[in-house]
Amino acid sequence: MLSFDVAGAMLLLAAFLIEAAVILLERPGRDVVKDMKANLLLGGLILLTGMVMKGVELTVFSALYSVSLFKPAVRGGYG
Repeated sequence: MLSFDVAGAMLLLAAFLIEAAVILLERPGRDVVKDMKANLLLGGLILLTGMVMKGVELTVFSALYSVSLFKPAVRGGYG
């Protein structure tokens, strides 16, 4: 079953692809295509930076948790 976030992301991706196809079918000038490429590159770099930062945060948290004196009990789990 799809969650709300997954369905929303799929709708946004579909809307983006349709809009990009319509823009490219109109044969825009070089400046518009260059601008689109730059925006896509910046968006990709922002996502990549976010992934790297989440990895660094997880690493620092795990390292500090492993040396902490007080470790709260973990509740729940997988069976």
